[in-house]
Amino acid sequence: MLSNLLKHHPKILSISEFFSFVTDLGSLIDEAFPADAISAEQFWKILDNRYAKQNLMLRHGIAMQEVLYPYQDPNAYFNADSGVPAIAQTTLPFLTPDHDALYFRLRDYVHTLPTANIGTHYQNVFDWLTETFACHLWVERSGGTLRCIKELLTTFPNARFIHIVRDGRDCAISMSQHYGFRMVVIAFALTGMLSVDPFEDSTRSEIEDVTDEYYPFLPEHFDVEAFKAFHKPPSFYARYWSSEIRNNLIYLQELPKERVLTMRYEDFLQQPKESCYQLLNFIDPTLIDQDWLNQASQQIRQPTQSHTNLSEQELSRLTLACQAGLDVLMNAYPELNWAAI
Repeated sequence: MLSNLLKHHPKILSISEFFSFVTDLGSLIDEAFPADAISAEQFWKILDNRYAKQNLMLRHGIAMQEVLYPYQDPNAYFNADSGVPAIAQTTLPFLTPDHDALYFRLRDYVHTLPTANIGTHYQNVFDWLTETFACHLWVERSGGTLRCIKELLTTFPNARFIHIVRDGRDCAISMSQHYGFRMVVIAFALTGMLSVDPFEDSTRSEIEDVTDEYYPFLPEHFDVEAFKAFHKPPSFYARYWSSEIRNNLIYLQELPKERVLTMRYEDFLQQPKESCYQLLNFIDPTLIDQDWLNQASQQIRQPTQSHTNLSEQELSRLTLACQAGLDVLMNAYPELNWAAI
């Protein structure tokens, strides 16, 4: 939602899903945030890498809905067989239909950069894109980045953060239907059984520990139909959501209040124009634009799935699984409207 809203503001560069893809769905956080200074070539590898999990999904026709690159178009530069670079999966096509040309321009620019820490490299790329599209500032939005909030705080020590919180029950329902989260669950389980990430490492010395439920998802014989049929209930994802909130929200709470805006997703649904104004006022009050406010508020749509549609038994189970995370949010942000929770 946030990326699409900001995309239409004439002075804001909306950078979409950048960190989702350069971390290969959150599985390579350390690799995307190296501690030491790196060269331009090493930095370009982070952006340009054809990461295993996201590209396996392309090859098997189960790309996430966030993927915008036309990898099935015969006229596109990249395809499922060649692999699509992380930067090209969503970020560049979200900015322009001429994404292949932008990819090569960005490649040439990155290779002019001196050795630097990763924060400087990322800042340079975001600033270059902002200048390229004649914008005033950039806002990067990736789903699920609370899991790498410590790295983001270190990498962007002066950044301000927008935290959109949502009823964990609805988050869990959405996650349970999302192919990306399904892949994350599978990869995490297989890594625990094999002691290595099987999408990154071919070692199979502990193959006997892989259960029948997860064996079809080893990359050497990945079963796409089994993937589509794989199911965990929303309460399973609710426990994951709750864990992320309990373990990582504290890092945002430690920041000065002027550096963090916390908003409820539900407020955008119930008060779209007021919420869009609050959002833009935090980003930069000089960029408040009535035409954008009108357009953005009309763009917001009600979700198709809600916990209110569940049976009483399912809702009770889901609420219980979310409760620890919900309690943390309510205690952290008592000023927000939690009446419906």
